[in-house]
Order: sequence, then structure tokens, then C-alpha cells
Amino acid sequence: MRNINILVAEDEAPIREGLIDALEGEGYGAIGASDGESAVRLFRQKKIDLVILDIMMPGVNGYDACKQIRSISEEVPIIML
Repeated sequence: MRNINILVAEDEAPIREGLIDALEGEGYGAIGASDGESAVRLFRQKKIDLVILDIMMPGVNGYDACKQIRSISEEVPIIML
């Protein structure tokens, strides 16, 4: 089974870290971003299989980050929180 990498973009650290801990506990690879700009940058740099995006983040919000990620890949699933 291949490792699945999940990008968690959430500006509230306790929520972000809780999601990452839960995902890693289930055997997934997880990486966190504290804002939309960082999420898009990490998406470009890493092999990401799923994105979990908070809608309300400072700077680049979840909607705008989603649009930017979609311009890079139409295949990767995105879950909006």
C-alpha cells in the first residue's frame, strides 16, 4: 500500500495539529499549513493526495487557495472545512 499524503490548511493551531495527529494515527502522511498561501506553496512542492482546507484563513482564504490548487491539479480531492 502506498503512503497517502494529506495537506491540512487550518489557521488555528490546535485544530490543525489535532487533525494531523488523528490522520497520522491512522497511518496517513500529513503536513500542515497555517494559511492559504502556505498551503498552495506546499501543494506545489510536495506530492499531495488530499487537501483539507479551512475556509476562513488570514490572507489567502480557503476559497482562493482552492482555486489556485485547482489551477495546478483538477484530480486531487479537496475537502472544505
